[in-house]
Amino acid sequence: MGTPPIDPGKSTVLFPKDAQRIGSVRDYYDLVSELGLRFRNALRNRRKSSDPSDVTENYNSSWGKVLRQEKWLGHESLSEFLNPRGDQQIISTLDSQWMIVPRRSYLDFRLDHLKSTLMSFVKPFSDPVTVAELGCGWGRNIFGLKSVDFPFPLRGFELTPEGVEAANRIARHFNVPDVRFDQANLLEDDIEIADDVVYTYHCLEQIKYGTEDVLRRILACRPRRVVHFEPVVELLNPYKPRDFVNLAYNRVVRYQNSLLSSLEKLEAEGAVRILHVSREGFYQLPIQETCCVVWEPA
Repeated sequence: MGTPPIDPGKSTVLFPKDAQRIGSVRDYYDLVSELGLRFRNALRNRRKSSDPSDVTENYNSSWGKVLRQEKWLGHESLSEFLNPRGDQQIISTLDSQWMIVPRRSYLDFRLDHLKSTLMSFVKPFSDPVTVAELGCGWGRNIFGLKSVDFPFPLRGFELTPEGVEAANRIARHFNVPDVRFDQANLLEDDIEIADDVVYTYHCLEQIKYGTEDVLRRILACRPRRVVHFEPVVELLNPYKPRDFVNLAYNRVVRYQNSLLSSLEKLEAEGAVRILHVSREGFYQLPIQETCCVVWEPA
């Protein structure tokens, strides 16, 4: 099968209109406090990013908490569960700037961007396609896509049994059709994604010392196309203040720093074709900006 043309162009999803640039002394105080908290937590937990077993332990704890709390039981609809009412403001990265935005507005934008971007990379295929997320956690992205009528079947793979169990319970509670969740270890398992369009969303950032191995394992499973929504430190400019903060955080927390260079190595070997690389200019935190990298087996 030939590769269909790919031309996503610039995203047409507008940044939230109620987002405001950091401007006042109080805003900068809140920004510095938020960054300080993130760096302190990174220093405290940095060991947990350096070893695969520690990553597993960390997420077992996180998704186990989601499973025990069962917050979905308190909501009448899937959309309300994913983005509950409230007036919480967060300091985030938007339009390549530090901004203050209502959390609900940010989550709406994030979901619109995910759907729009995936559609641009999936739509060119004329035959039916399943879209699979690697490292799906309890399924936030997959359930979000279902809540906005994403037209393709969805499947999620997650490292921890707690994440998979929580996702399956949520799917049953809200009677969500055409979704499936399974446990898989990206570093060890052969994953059933042959001919699927696959994506990751801030998942590979945790795997600093196994990035190339994970990419080769994904490649061996023969997906049709792969879309990474991940931090890509190779695209950052250390002479720009916001990028410098991102680079410093990446180094402190020991997140992966070789996604693009690993893919370029595979491309030089003739194993993959890199189709698209871009900075997306946003993330829910003032660090770890989302980038988009798309490739497919050669």
